[in-house]
Amino acid sequence: MNNNTGNGFFLFAGEIYLRNCTINEGNECAIYSGNSKIYSFNHDNTSNNHIIFLSNGRIVPQISIRYSNSGYAWSMSPTSSTFRNSTYPLDLAIAKIAVSANSVVTVKAWMRRSDALLTTGLRIKADQIAGVSNDITSYMSAAADTWEQVTLSFKPTEVGVVEILAECYGGSTYTAYIDDLSVTQV
Repeated sequence: MNNNTGNGFFLFAGEIYLRNCTINEGNECAIYSGNSKIYSFNHDNTSNNHIIFLSNGRIVPQISIRYSNSGYAWSMSPTSSTFRNSTYPLDLAIAKIAVSANSVVTVKAWMRRSDALLTTGLRIKADQIAGVSNDITSYMSAAADTWEQVTLSFKPTEVGVVEILAECYGGSTYTAYIDDLSVTQV
């Protein structure tokens, strides 16, 4: 892209995948529709610099703030508290898990937030599978800059696959982090 003062990319619906692209515009992306995303791998032609741009948010894998000393943690940063709220949180699918029927599934993830005003937690959306007719959520309660293991449990009544989301809302300058996910079913 070429040093314009406008937006590098406009996205009104769908997804765009970029690899090794340098975006020099004043505003890299403008996304106007919910759940549309621009995935930029090796962003600005920098190895391992990956960014997911969303409407009123940004998600980045990073290694500077992690629960464990291996791999990376995801950072999630809403850029609007008006549009990213409890009815439209910034979310990231962190797992799709195969489950059996009639036994409890427990999902655990270590989460952290830069400010206690940022609501941060896990969600399973309703009606993905029999036995889960309402959204199931679990939010952290720890103070800012403190890791907390967030636990979410559910009992499906059929065999299938369920998507687990990490989500946050409630600020425009705060960041949530997620690391070390585990899933058990007994």
